[in-house]
Amino acid sequence: FPSHDNSQSTSRNQNQNHRFNLRMEYFIDSNNSLLYTPSLTLQHSETHSLDTNFTNSSNPKENYLAISGFTRNDNQRDGFTLNNNLLFRHKFSKIGRTFTLGLNNSVGNTDGNGANISPLTFYNPDGTVNYIRRQDLVSDQATRSFNNTVSTSYTEPVGNNKLLEFNYANNIVTGK
Repeated sequence: FPSHDNSQSTSRNQNQNHRFNLRMEYFIDSNNSLLYTPSLTLQHSETHSLDTNFTNSSNPKENYLAISGFTRNDNQRDGFTLNNNLLFRHKFSKIGRTFTLGLNNSVGNTDGNGANISPLTFYNPDGTVNYIRRQDLVSDQATRSFNNTVSTSYTEPVGNNKLLEFNYANNIVTGK
């Protein structure tokens, strides 16, 4: 038999990010300096949606509400990322000869949760409920990260206006 569907959807999304950056430089003496650049990012997001659906059954003898249902999704996520960059720089007396030692540290923490509620109600031709099928899902998520990078660089002048540069970096990443 033919049927007639009627549906409606609404949704609301919100995303917020707040970023804080800082740069501090300290000159120990004319050949040595420290550069510290921390940054912090705070995040918050929410998503809410609601979809409704009504299905009427039509047949030659009767027209009735056969199925009604809705799907509601609610999700929320909060987190932060903190980055720390520390760089030591040394200039040797020979022009172009330098040495740098850097430490980069990053910490991230995000928690999220969500719910998907989606019941369907099936009706008899007389309007009574035949049965209800629930299709609900709840989720929780936690993400953690911790990264450390140690790097070093050495430059050596070779000829006029030319430099030879040596770099090394070691990266340690942990997370779940």
